[in-house]
Amino acid sequence: MLFVAAGLAGLAALFLIEERMRGSLALSAWQREMRARGEKIDFQELVPLLPTNAAVRIVSASEAEDLLAAARAPATVPTGMQMVAPGKARLLSAAERWIDSDGRTNGWRDLASEFESLRGPLSELRRMLTNRALFIRLDLEEVFDEEDFEMILPHLAPAKSAIQALNADTVHALHEGRLDEAWENLMAATYLLDLLEDEPLLISQLVRIAGAAIIQGGVWEALETEGWTDAQLEALQARWEKQEFMAPMGRALEGWRAQVALAYDPKRYSVWELVELIDGPTLDLFGASSASAPQGELDQLFQPVIEFGGWCRGMMHLVCWRFAWAKQDLLFHHREMQKQIETVRRAARDRRWKAKAAVPSDQDLHPYARSGLFGKMMNRYNRIRFWVAPATLMPSDILLDLPDEAAPMDVMREQIVAAIALKRHRLRHGRLPPTLEALVPEFLTSVPHDWFADAPMRYRPVAGGAYELYSVSSDGVDDGGDGRDSQGDVCGWEFGRDLLWPCLASPEEVAAAESKWMKAGGIKRITIIRPRRVGSAGSGSK
Repeated sequence: MLFVAAGLAGLAALFLIEERMRGSLALSAWQREMRARGEKIDFQELVPLLPTNAAVRIVSASEAEDLLAAARAPATVPTGMQMVAPGKARLLSAAERWIDSDGRTNGWRDLASEFESLRGPLSELRRMLTNRALFIRLDLEEVFDEEDFEMILPHLAPAKSAIQALNADTVHALHEGRLDEAWENLMAATYLLDLLEDEPLLISQLVRIAGAAIIQGGVWEALETEGWTDAQLEALQARWEKQEFMAPMGRALEGWRAQVALAYDPKRYSVWELVELIDGPTLDLFGASSASAPQGELDQLFQPVIEFGGWCRGMMHLVCWRFAWAKQDLLFHHREMQKQIETVRRAARDRRWKAKAAVPSDQDLHPYARSGLFGKMMNRYNRIRFWVAPATLMPSDILLDLPDEAAPMDVMREQIVAAIALKRHRLRHGRLPPTLEALVPEFLTSVPHDWFADAPMRYRPVAGGAYELYSVSSDGVDDGGDGRDSQGDVCGWEFGRDLLWPCLASPEEVAAAESKWMKAGGIKRITIIRPRRVGSAGSGSK
């Protein structure tokens, strides 16, 4: 009997040794193949190159936090491009007082002291950002707290607040007719977006996306204001033509892959620390599920023994996983992440994204890697091997949601470029073009593209000198430029059935919306100010 037990133990040891060698060889082969293809796997390879221009100031994340914190957004932030009817926004810069969607009364005089305190910090911020005169150096292996694996990126919140401040000051400057300062704010905001573009971190790209969505309002307000020169508009258009959101998201997914690889490093995390990181039940060697609660007196009597046995099996699994299967687990994660990275790269290259069919069925993540299906669809052997990867795939549906955040921003960028080009055409020729194709090559090098339709952006001039410019949105269905949400209500640009670049709302539409917000907010009386357009001098109405 002892001989049989020793034989079985020897076979088990040989099996684990073979699994360890197989995983190590397979992971090394995959890494060689990927590096031969130019893939960046480790954080050291993902670190952006330091600029060689001596005029660029290189700072740490903490130093960047200090530099950006001075340009803090005011407590009451005028957002700009506030929707008051389907596809219609009010020109906040043309109003003296207004009611916001929370039913609160606001006015420029009420905010005068806040904007006065921003003048100096914003002037310094614009100077720093000109010509990308600031570069944030990140030590990507040191931005993680050793205890809780959280990234320490103190510059991100101040960066978002600075964009809010630039956007608010843009609307304020437009209100006062200071077009040059408004233009400088809009340009500086794009440089601030540039500052985060090369950071291969998901949170950095999500903050950048949020910042772009904020400054969209300031751009819309500016284009609804008269007095710009073609040179100013051309420069602003060039800055937005350079913005990208899907491609940086692909690099951020590369960063996530490298980040997860740190979790497998036994020098950085022990198996016990991994249990805390994953924060989930530990599978035992045999793939058994947690024991059910004791039902009878006998069960209760033996419950401590049962729990101790489960703990022993769990410890056995962790030790065996670390020795034999950790590299197989890591390889599984890398392969699945590679599919998502290549999907995002393909979308950035083709300027095309369809959320419901972004990943071809034959390249989709394995079902057992998906949240909620782990225990049901993974066979017992894979449940033993793949312990960390299924949890670090975040789950996979969230990984797919991240490009879903980037795609509308690329559509927004295409619309901003188109709207600026349309403004330039009207300024030069006194009218709108009949089609977007007519903007090429005088104002554009190519026709603005709808990422959700894989076709040109929808455009048509309408009565009164306005136009409709829209994307079909992520459902791929052309609703004729319907800016309402799925419930038929007024909503923000990003939630419409179609992504419709707003037209200027009429005074009646503004009054109706403010009346609704006034009632909802409990405000009994407010004077509605009819919007006006600010001329180049800031005094005349048009």
